[in-house]
Amino acid sequence: MVVLNNGPYDSYNVIQLYIKTPVTSMKSPIYQLKGFENEFFKVNEKKEITFMLDEQALSFITDQGKRVVLKGEYIIYIDENQPTKKTKKAFLTIDKEKEISY
Repeated sequence: MVVLNNGPYDSYNVIQLYIKTPVTSMKSPIYQLKGFENEFFKVNEKKEITFMLDEQALSFITDQGKRVVLKGEYIIYIDENQPTKKTKKAFLTIDKEKEISY
């Protein structure tokens, strides 16, 4: 993601990555913070911010205590705030549920 400081001052920006897991009967937060970068920007400076998502970041613990990556569509949000309806998003589809180690 390319981030631009279009404000009148040099400043730090905290870029946050959230995911929304596929719909499931298991309880999980609507949005899960999975990463953030705190970057300093000069006025009108652009920087490319990169996040890496691995299986651990996509997984959560079931009621049976197993760590799994669920089958389905994940929604990925990157912004300076929690996701809203205006936040840009990307989609990631997992074809098969997978149990992973801790």
